[in-house]
Amino acid sequence: MKSGYLHLETIIELLKEQEPDYIILIKHLEDQAPCKWLKRAYIPIISSDRANHPDSEWQFEEIVVLESEEYGDIILDILKGDRLGGIEMISHIP
Repeated sequence: MKSGYLHLETIIELLKEQEPDYIILIKHLEDQAPCKWLKRAYIPIISSDRANHPDSEWQFEEIVVLESEEYGDIILDILKGDRLGGIEMISHIP
């Protein structure tokens, strides 16, 4: 039975395999306490309230698409400073 959760370790391993040039992001994620998120269409990591406003923590840089046999395509919102802002699981979009 598949888990109802997406684990941080899964994101780290997919990044290492598919996007190894994101060294700073991988390091930031490895420094986090192990965690898991309930699988759903969008998983916010940092609040996107007031996204891209000068005083907001959420300053969008780019997206990274990871492919997973278990989870399908996973889109990572990467913020300035190589931080993870959110995770979108395409297979969970209604």
